[in-house]
Amino acid sequence: MSDFASEGAQARPFPDALCAELSALLQRSLRPHFKPGEVLTLTGELGHGHCTVSVHLAHPDSGESVVLDVAVETVPNHLDNPLHARDLALDHAQTLLRDFLVNHRIWHLHVSWQAEEVDGKTIWVRGERRNVRLESEADAFLAAHGFGPEGEVL
Repeated sequence: MSDFASEGAQARPFPDALCAELSALLQRSLRPHFKPGEVLTLTGELGHGHCTVSVHLAHPDSGESVVLDVAVETVPNHLDNPLHARDLALDHAQTLLRDFLVNHRIWHLHVSWQAEEVDGKTIWVRGERRNVRLESEADAFLAAHGFGPEGEVL
């Protein structure tokens, strides 16, 4: 996989209106599987060589969140148009999120990029589950006992 960040100068974030529209579409299709209060947001970037989509499903009250990143490169996948990479990334993000929600929220993704072959195309995925409230409580506990958030001695 090439380093998506190396193309940063050429890649452009999705416009806010597109992010809102895509978030609304995903919410409509997946809403029956959401917990009450969960909020889904989508962002992305499109470059000549790739498209990256990030989906964030969060519950503001509990602090729980799931972040899913999906990237599709154009050249290795023989895609002439980066918009085709965008469509593949969006479709795969929806599939992965739906699988996660309907399968009792069991997560089988890695925090580092992993390749998945889908219909002859290589799609890169990574994801993580977080609980920002719990992380804040842990940081406060560590600080009260003389340690920083990474375990370093203060």
